Amino acid sequence: MVIILLFTLNKSVLVVSNSTSWVVNGISICTARGHQWYPEICSDGDGGAIITWRDSRNGYWDIYAQRVDSKGSVRWASNGVSICNAINHQIDPVICIDGSGGAFIVWGDKRNGNNYQIYAQRVDANGNIQWSENGIVICNQSCVVNHQILYNNNGDVIITWVDHRVGDSLYSQKLDIDGNIQWKDNGVLICNATSYQRRPQICNDEEGGAIIIWDDERRFDYWEEDLYAQRINSNGVVQWEFNGVNISNARSSIGSGKLISDNNGGAIITWVDDRSGNYNLYAQRVNYEGSLLWNQSGIIICDANNSKGYTRIVEDGSGGSIITWEDCRTGSNWDIYAQRIDPSGVVKWEENGVLMYNADNDGDLYSTLRHQSYYDGKGRIFIGYLDYRNNLSSRDIYAQKFDLNGEIQWEENGKPICNDPNDNGYFKAVITEYRNAITVWSDYRNGVDADIYALLTSLSSSKDIDGYNIFFLLVISIPMILLFIIKARKFMNPKMYNKVAKII
Repeated sequence: MVIILLFTLNKSVLVVSNSTSWVVNGISICTARGHQWYPEICSDGDGGAIITWRDSRNGYWDIYAQRVDSKGSVRWASNGVSICNAINHQIDPVICIDGSGGAFIVWGDKRNGNNYQIYAQRVDANGNIQWSENGIVICNQSCVVNHQILYNNNGDVIITWVDHRVGDSLYSQKLDIDGNIQWKDNGVLICNATSYQRRPQICNDEEGGAIIIWDDERRFDYWEEDLYAQRINSNGVVQWEFNGVNISNARSSIGSGKLISDNNGGAIITWVDDRSGNYNLYAQRVNYEGSLLWNQSGIIICDANNSKGYTRIVEDGSGGSIITWEDCRTGSNWDIYAQRIDPSGVVKWEENGVLMYNADNDGDLYSTLRHQSYYDGKGRIFIGYLDYRNNLSSRDIYAQKFDLNGEIQWEENGKPICNDPNDNGYFKAVITEYRNAITVWSDYRNGVDADIYALLTSLSSSKDIDGYNIFFLLVISIPMILLFIIKARKFMNPKMYNKVAKII
């Protein structure tokens, strides 16, 4: 039994140690001629990922995609499969899982003239296009390419975008897995208040619908925006007051609004605003009915000196959230801080957050980190960020892991994802089913054109025993226990043997 247990634990350690990366500085996803830029990524449901990007190999921007498995092998055609190569430009693809091993991809499309429209495609696990060639039209009006998508766990995808048909308004649409439009043609109106609505974000409402937030200028002007929210149900009917609920009524300029589901039909929302002179960080929770649950102007997450920005929010597995942000409290660099809040809006870590990355070695106040944060479902948060520590004229990508107590798990200021001497740019990541992070980015290591690379990083430790290990242990242990009972009979008197057998 001891040998079996040690073998199982050792197997877990070996799995972790062998999966820390595929190739130093990443494997190539696409090195076709021309630029490959703005990669986006989602899980493939089997430990790997599906990646999409805009691609100029044919002259105009087109949309391509590739799948990489958990071992770092690309699974589809070399340099990716074409999702859309219609005439004129296709840009800014976004992606989410389809629940069947493939993905939904949505992009802005200029094939019909000077204005962008919204198109979508589904690709299966083998890289086969599932809908009409070059995609189906979601909205044929004049659209601002601010689209966001959400898989709603029912096999459907919900899309939201900014639309020019009446000023800058906000619309939404739902597709089923076969590409059938589920709501009104060209989308359901979310908000058409006066002035502009911008930068929508979206999360599940746990009922097959979605909660959407956006920056809104109806009360002020371009320099003073509010944050509004609306819930739309699975039938495409808006649920809260007309044109949305005001998330913060402080007179201020708002930015960097982000949200997650509170897993109870509502959402937790974070943003920065300048009501006190500096851009400080706030949060609010809105329930299923659109009522604000915390202070009417939001709770303070950080009001340290100087400005904050570029916020991210992830769940904490207990109904609360982890918020990360970029922070200029030193006056000389943008650092990364984090804070945890519980479902009641109580901050759990030290006042004004825990330092996750100190950018003193960058030496450039204007160096943007563009960090991303992700929760692995097992009490660990992965953050990636751009880093100038090795060269002030080119960016590397580094990452850090921390736990739910705010304690960092890797070396101070993180471990490298890619520190190739050439400039690395836009990146995203996804947490896979095996508790690994797959990061994808564009870089210039091959010359003047940007290519796409990816890297796997394990988030597990040698102390982890997953369900597979436990199952493996039980399967082998049962026949060993039976064998023990049989063998023990030779060495025990009948009464003792019967007692042992009964206990077992």
